[in-house]
Amino acid sequence: MRIFVLSTILAFSLGGCSFGGGKAPDSAQEEDHSRYNLVQFSPENPYVTLTPTQDARNINVETSQFGYLDSVEVEMTYFSKTVQQGVFDRIDLKNGVGEKQIFLGSCSESTGVRRCYFHEGVEKGVVNATYDDGEEKKKRISSEFHLQELTKANGEFESTDGKASVTVEPTLGILSVITLPVTGLPGVLPDGKTVEGTPYAFLPSREVQVRGIVRLDAGSDASSVTIYRWDAAKASWEALETTVNGFIVTSPTTELGLFAVGR
Repeated sequence: MRIFVLSTILAFSLGGCSFGGGKAPDSAQEEDHSRYNLVQFSPENPYVTLTPTQDARNINVETSQFGYLDSVEVEMTYFSKTVQQGVFDRIDLKNGVGEKQIFLGSCSESTGVRRCYFHEGVEKGVVNATYDDGEEKKKRISSEFHLQELTKANGEFESTDGKASVTVEPTLGILSVITLPVTGLPGVLPDGKTVEGTPYAFLPSREVQVRGIVRLDAGSDASSVTIYRWDAAKASWEALETTVNGFIVTSPTTELGLFAVGR
């Protein structure tokens, strides 16, 4: 495990190492990725999803489709008010899948007393998953995420790039949602359909029925396309009634989760 020293005390999160300090950069993506091969979307690629806990103080990080690898390094950087913070951890994998809950904060220990501090005001950030599959450069998945509380979002949850959103009516049980793009899919689309644009995940702190509208950017002419939602219980894609308006497609949905546009 890596150690990061903040001032003169040792700091760590409940799920791994924590680091921070200094003014936040203009973009969460200001890191040099030149040392890595960045993973672009392809249905068979590995991918990362993030699910908030009800109090939004912890994030469940799930890593999928990493094949034979034993572990993957995960780093999240985000803004707490005007300060850039972050956490780092290693997730062990079994059959290419792993999961770990990471605390959005830091803990310090002095004279035998341990104190933990929650990073307040976390909304936008980046999750990096770095792994070595034997090629010359390590590979990295890098995705911007958006953590929103239902009351502050007024029922509209949107990706940081504005290309995906879901609007829901006031719903009991959901306190927060994380929206982020994914670099792979849990299964191929049915009937030989190919993916148009980028799939997005809208993952709530609690799974409940909703009355909502999902909006996605198909990235090209959206004629003859359909929005699909992944049904984890059935391990299959569900086709949704789809309305097309230029490059933008919308569908009503009764559940949040992973959505993709297929042609």
